[in-house]
Amino acid sequence: MAAASPPGATTGMKPWLRIVFAVSLAVNLAVLGLVVGTFLRFGFPGGDRPPPPTGVSVFRALPSEDRKALRDHLRDTLPPPSDRRSEAEDLARALSAEPFDPAALETVVQAQAATRIAFQEAMQQAWFDHVLAMDDAERTAYADRLVDLAEHGKDHHKGKPGDGPADRSGDGPADRP
Repeated sequence: MAAASPPGATTGMKPWLRIVFAVSLAVNLAVLGLVVGTFLRFGFPGGDRPPPPTGVSVFRALPSEDRKALRDHLRDTLPPPSDRRSEAEDLARALSAEPFDPAALETVVQAQAATRIAFQEAMQQAWFDHVLAMDDAERTAYADRLVDLAEHGKDHHKGKPGDGPADRSGDGPADRP
């Protein structure tokens, strides 16, 4: 028969040691989360990451001051946040209506699609007007940055997107490191 422990004696781990292990586990999980998050956000080293969609690239390849000017111009086109909230509420109302009315849901979805299409058309026109205002050298540098984004999936140069070597040197993609 096993000897019984004396009354008042504790068995197991000391409380301070449990706290140390819990803190250690929390720190290890935080570091693991940062590493996994970094790989998910920026891709694995040497991995091929697909290029951004063309609509994103044409905007991202612009120099930062041009992107800001387009954003400021288009801000008037976007519905205010309160309207975007009401879009979600309209959709929720149509989805939860008793009895459910598919035609009402389709009307809400079509109205929201028309708003998005109008915004996209305004954005395309603003971009087109901006490109028309560029001189030959600016358009060539812009085209080089678009190709760079398509080849590398993101602006891989130091500095901000749209401020790559073509912006600094005026050289084409063949002259890039």
